[in-house]
Amino acid sequence: MCAASVICDVMREARIVAKMLPTLAACWLVQGCVGGFIARTKTQTFMPPSIREKAAIDAVGTNSGSNLATADWLQKYWGKPKSTTLVSKETLEEIWTYKFGWVWCGVVPWVVVPIPLVVPVQRQKIVFHVRDNRIISADVVDWDVVGNFGPIHR
Repeated sequence: MCAASVICDVMREARIVAKMLPTLAACWLVQGCVGGFIARTKTQTFMPPSIREKAAIDAVGTNSGSNLATADWLQKYWGKPKSTTLVSKETLEEIWTYKFGWVWCGVVPWVVVPIPLVVPVQRQKIVFHVRDNRIISADVVDWDVVGNFGPIHR
């Protein structure tokens, strides 16, 4: 009886492993085809900003020199801002906002193909802080990818 009991236990464990083999094989075969990421809002501040001549969400960076752009220069190359707000008459301080595409937030899991579960939450924008015709700083609101796992990277 004892030997038969051991054989039955071994057979039971072998059946469990045999049932798991298709699942393990499927996981091995889709390796690299399963993953996802989280899309979220990201804000960066550049003080003082370096600004390229063509208006784009990625046209602002860190200024390492002493050449500070003026509001006149910005309006010449980027055009009129989407909105302007007067902050202070005494210091002649304004906020200029340029808007671009959408900022998407949500998750994008994928199993062979991406399944986007994201929604647009606001516009991409660059907010320039202008004081006495000088651009003091720029806030860039864009989207970012976090928690990236799997084969796709931004």
